[in-house]
Amino acid sequence: MPRATTESFVCELPLVLSGDDERVLSVRFDVARQAYNACLSESLRRLGLMRQSKAYQAACKLPKGQKGSRAAKTRAAAFRAVNEQYAFREYDLYAWATENISHTWLGEHLDSLTAQKLATRAFKAAQQYAFGKRGRPRFKGSSQLDSVEGKTNTSGIRFKNDHVEWLGLSLPAVINPDDPVIAHGLSNRVKYVRLVRRRLNGKPRYSAQLICEGRPYRKEKNAIGEGSIGVDPGPRVFGFAGETWGAQVDLSTPLKGSRKDIRCLQRRIDRQRRANNPVNYLPDGRIRPGPKRWRTSNKQCRAQAKLAEAQRKAAAHRKSLHGQLANALLTLGNDIRIEKNSYRSFQRNFGRS
Repeated sequence: MPRATTESFVCELPLVLSGDDERVLSVRFDVARQAYNACLSESLRRLGLMRQSKAYQAACKLPKGQKGSRAAKTRAAAFRAVNEQYAFREYDLYAWATENISHTWLGEHLDSLTAQKLATRAFKAAQQYAFGKRGRPRFKGSSQLDSVEGKTNTSGIRFKNDHVEWLGLSLPAVINPDDPVIAHGLSNRVKYVRLVRRRLNGKPRYSAQLICEGRPYRKEKNAIGEGSIGVDPGPRVFGFAGETWGAQVDLSTPLKGSRKDIRCLQRRIDRQRRANNPVNYLPDGRIRPGPKRWRTSNKQCRAQAKLAEAQRKAAAHRKSLHGQLANALLTLGNDIRIEKNSYRSFQRNFGRS
């Protein structure tokens, strides 16, 4: 029987680091990256062995049948037996992580609950790959893992009063007592804590996301309206309509300036890369095949830092616009009708435009 769940929302608080806190956190995030890569490698190894087995191949040949039918249940039972045989399950990876991570030098920088959450993250990535819903998961490179989280607020990464505690670290949080959103978040029970690292102008900034029990705070201006509205989302144009009215919102217009700046920086970086590595390109401008060594100048590094900051600002602006649109739609009605769409195709089309 599945475990009962409750509603949750996120309350984010910036952290104040002092002394050696930033260096310790940087080391722990890198250790978490290595632990995640180890769990992902073990998950892919088990998946590969399972796919080579005759039992798995026989289960794939079973008829799918309709949902809830005897054929579907028989097929699901066959896959569960194979998963159990080759230990391709979440809790099996928990045991592996506890034995191979918590009891090694990596365990000096990570608690057991954080290691288990990293194992869950790696297993779900491999599971989505096994289902064919995503491509083969990639290993995290240096500084590519920017979030770690616990499982409870009683041990490991936990929030107490006005600070976050984690294996001897005490990280004070910036709390605005006049902010009703923050006050509402702190008044609810904290399920677990997630530490997030972001880079602003090339410098790391850390914040704590409190996953709280309940519903998020709703401002008075965002009261939910009554009625039915139809929604027709698209890659750029978002349409919505009521019984006697209709409107369209162009989601790309507010980001037109940022896209122009990003494109200019991308062209500049490409010119610098070609100037720094002329032997890596063919006479017609294509990249030369085979192994190569790429050189990066200081100016190119500065341009890449500007590009990363511009993309971060554009992503934050885009997220803010989406939130404003969602709040505006909720004020128009509480019964939202939407057709079934392929949002993955939206992402591909938007990326090519």
